[in-house]
Amino acid sequence: VFISYSSIDKAIADAICASLEHAGIRCWIAPRDILPGDDWPSSISKAIALSRAMVLVFSASSNSSDDVGRELILAANCRLVIIPFKIENVEPEPGKQYYLARTHWLDAVNPPTRAQIMQLVETVKNIVARPLTATETAKVVEQAQPVIQVPAPSPAVVEKPVEQRPAAAPRVERVAPRKKSRWTYLLIPAAVIVVAGMCFGLSRLRGPGGTVSATATPVSPTAAVIVQPTATPLVFSDSFENPSFIGSFDPGLWTFVGDNPGVSIGQMDGAMVFIKPTAAGMHFGHLATLRTWALGDYTYIQARLKLSSAHTGDMGNVGFGLGDVACAVQIQGLDTKPFIWCAQSHVDDSGQWISDYMSSSYFIEYDQWYTTRIEFDPQTDTFSCFVEGNPFFSWQPADITPLLTKQNPVGLSIWVQDGTTMTAYVDDLSVGK
Repeated sequence: VFISYSSIDKAIADAICASLEHAGIRCWIAPRDILPGDDWPSSISKAIALSRAMVLVFSASSNSSDDVGRELILAANCRLVIIPFKIENVEPEPGKQYYLARTHWLDAVNPPTRAQIMQLVETVKNIVARPLTATETAKVVEQAQPVIQVPAPSPAVVEKPVEQRPAAAPRVERVAPRKKSRWTYLLIPAAVIVVAGMCFGLSRLRGPGGTVSATATPVSPTAAVIVQPTATPLVFSDSFENPSFIGSFDPGLWTFVGDNPGVSIGQMDGAMVFIKPTAAGMHFGHLATLRTWALGDYTYIQARLKLSSAHTGDMGNVGFGLGDVACAVQIQGLDTKPFIWCAQSHVDDSGQWISDYMSSSYFIEYDQWYTTRIEFDPQTDTFSCFVEGNPFFSWQPADITPLLTKQNPVGLSIWVQDGTTMTAYVDDLSVGK
């Protein structure tokens, strides 16, 4: 749903957006959904073309806004259902009257109440619940093809350096795992790594004497000297910007592991988008690189992660990993913030997922990008995790030998529990040395 409004009415527009997304309706609203550096008119035009309905926050300000007028024209041309939400008692000027003459108005004058906003939510829910028209279906197929539809091979891929974005100063909230919920935090990452075992290339780590290593206490991040490299040549990168693979992926770099129609994985707007669109069922899906690496081939793996606030339910994650080390962005619980975790794990002989080293939770905000990095120091055999350049966890494996020699692909994976819908993003993935 595209939300059109004047900047003067931003507080009301944000409240409408929050109410719709709380009800599980994905919204597009500026400036939140315009990435830094993107062209505003192009972003708005694309968003309207991909929407099913427009909510117009109608006031004296939006009535006199040329930008709102242009958005109405685009919405009408794309045959969107337009829902004017009237917050001030004004008559539409002639240009807007042309596009609003046959629409059903919702009055919420002086000022809108929660009951009136909830009436709007119910109206929108009824609209988006209707079956897609032939035109809408064609639009969805064009923009988000199922990942299992592999496009033709691409020309030779030119690996390019990762764009260096200025890092913001995020608010870091670190909490020690509570005893009563320790296994809660372990079981969810367990699920994603078990079902994505082929993707993350889980190996079987064994300690002295050939016995399975027990879960060990992580080394404090302050116990190791952590130095961010100033220049690290890439051995692999993908920024998901090639327009040839919109709605799918580059088969010259990636392969789809498994076959699960309950999830959608595909490139869109310069990022890889992972979607579980329906609440029913527990679903997973993952991509793996055609190329593999041993630990000696690289010193870090890095990607940007983002989790959409437009979800229902409370259990799922999307992550990346190489071999036995992985990071993911996760929702867990309706009343908690999303968070990022890092871990090293293995699967024992009985198929049981074992967490050898597990970070605490790095809490984040919805709808924001976070650069997440796993770094290996061959001098000290230490792994370190960074979010936005801030170290928040490190560990030294008890037995580093298997990690140094085993070849593994890079994996991108989504796991979402029954009762949850979810959309998450991965961008600018790189392996460097």
